[in-house]
Amino acid sequence: MSSIFNQNLPDYNNVKEIINEKSFERKVKETLESIEKDIVVARDKGIDQEGKETYFPPVYLTKRRVKSQHSAFLKTKRKMRPDLKFIKDFAGIRILVLFDDDLLKIFQFMLFHVIDPGFLEEVTLFNLPDRLVEEIKMDSSLAQHKKAGFKIDEKFEHFRVINRKSGYQSIHFIFRHTVKQTNNLYKGEKGIYGKVADDDFFIEAQVRTLLQDVWSEMEHKLAYKQGKTNPHISTSFKLLQEDISTMGRRLSNIQTMRNSHLALDHLAIRESRPYSYFSYEKEWEPKCFLAKKLAPDDKALAERYKELTDQYNNGEITPNAFGEQALTMVDDLNKLFKKADKDADQNSEDKIKYWYLMEKGFITFLIKDYDASGKLYDKVLQSSEFDHQPVPLFRRTEMNFVVEEGLDEKDLIPCLVGFDEVIARIKSLHERGKMSDVARQNGAAILAKIAAIYELMGAEEYMDYCISLFEEAGKLLDGVKEKKIRKSKLLVIQNNLGWAYLEKFRTSTDKGDMKFWHEKCVNELKPVYKEVCKAMVKDPEKFSSNMYDTLSWFFYLTYIHLENPNLGNDVISSSMVRPSKGENLLTIAQRFCGYIWRVKNKSSFLVSSISRQRSRAELIMNPNVQLLKEVS
Repeated sequence: MSSIFNQNLPDYNNVKEIINEKSFERKVKETLESIEKDIVVARDKGIDQEGKETYFPPVYLTKRRVKSQHSAFLKTKRKMRPDLKFIKDFAGIRILVLFDDDLLKIFQFMLFHVIDPGFLEEVTLFNLPDRLVEEIKMDSSLAQHKKAGFKIDEKFEHFRVINRKSGYQSIHFIFRHTVKQTNNLYKGEKGIYGKVADDDFFIEAQVRTLLQDVWSEMEHKLAYKQGKTNPHISTSFKLLQEDISTMGRRLSNIQTMRNSHLALDHLAIRESRPYSYFSYEKEWEPKCFLAKKLAPDDKALAERYKELTDQYNNGEITPNAFGEQALTMVDDLNKLFKKADKDADQNSEDKIKYWYLMEKGFITFLIKDYDASGKLYDKVLQSSEFDHQPVPLFRRTEMNFVVEEGLDEKDLIPCLVGFDEVIARIKSLHERGKMSDVARQNGAAILAKIAAIYELMGAEEYMDYCISLFEEAGKLLDGVKEKKIRKSKLLVIQNNLGWAYLEKFRTSTDKGDMKFWHEKCVNELKPVYKEVCKAMVKDPEKFSSNMYDTLSWFFYLTYIHLENPNLGNDVISSSMVRPSKGENLLTIAQRFCGYIWRVKNKSSFLVSSISRQRSRAELIMNPNVQLLKEVS
């Protein structure tokens, strides 16, 4: 090591003179603020890519700082350097990501969108996995910088891979940026592209995960600047780094699982069709109020169309097959209805127009002709005669949700606002006592679909809101006069409510809350259990797989809790969960589980529903796996 007597180290006054804080810091800070702003805008608003989806770099957080005079002075002592030009991190910006897998994405983002070709001076990779190092070396984002003169040669002078004993993990960039100022510290300094221009200034950018940043800050505070005089501190930080690396990998695995679920949810939304085939009031359905005016052949066409819609509702015909036939038939029927009622008053004309636009809107939505469908629904919504109706607005908003395809809350706000207006219209009709049996059934179905959308956005976060929607749907159906329809429709809502209460039970940690939600669940599922048990003997396909799934999950979770000595009968006391001799709750759960795969799934979001059913079935059919629950 060189003697300090042979080193002409800057004194503090010299450092202060070079780094004039008033002019220096202001100019450099303005530059960093500008760079940080561009990064944050890219994160929040995305980057347009020609012919591709908008790219959103996975930036979690940004930090920036300008090195102070005293910090620069101390660094000359630590590094034993005679001047300040070696310090290339006076200006620094840090970009944090949540997951290890995001590091390569931000590396690419920095080289494509932040650092201009010909301005990249150094890249240093600290303690990164070999796989990631090789991916970075070969990444296309480096190509434009190599063209401009950046080199990755055998000496690795400008592209370095460093493995520190401390375990510190990060990606560092040194790049030049224009900072207009007098007395530029680096004026005349030689970079890899030749002499540094008068207004060019070196900036360091660091990219790391949030976990690595916490470790680095603590290590910097407790070990790095204090000279590591205590070897136990260094050892402790190295062990902590290993723990953090393990945690980072686990978080990345969790992210991968989450992304897989999200991919299925996106697919489920993309492949979803308009929910239910809503009925019309008899006085609004042309074939009903024009019955006396229709010729026999015209009546036959109307009946064939009704049979076709029944086939679709019962799952006897595919959406595309229904759409192909229905599209032509509905146009023919519209002409026939207009011809049959050529002397009609304005009221009849409005009803025929409403029926036609709504039917064709439904069919084009079903076959994914979203532009045509949107225009048809917009025509309905622009008519003052129909502006109070909830169904057209629901259809238009439902289609917007499918087209949006994502589950980002911010992007979905317009859809959610639309659903709020739909709910307000249903509430208004209900409060004014203007709801027929048809309106009540349609209203209940709409509320159930909106609840399913919120559940897809985040079951636990929005479950209370979902419950309120299902409960209101149940109240609407309670008022349906026709007993058979009321019973069958209510059974579906009771199953949905039972499921929601079951989720509240599953996620509760307080015994009192668990008892409360389990009892509510039992009350809703009793009639479902009774009817499904009958159907299992005579006609298993009478009910969808969703009902079998709910009952299977209910008995399984109840079994798990009764097996837990810390919970037991003081939480669960219903006679519904007392099995007959020779059976236990697990075998009952497994029996219901077996039927899930024999009958149709009628969920709004089929792909997501089947995926979740499979995950639950794996638990239920493997008695060695149990859900763990901590009780406060």
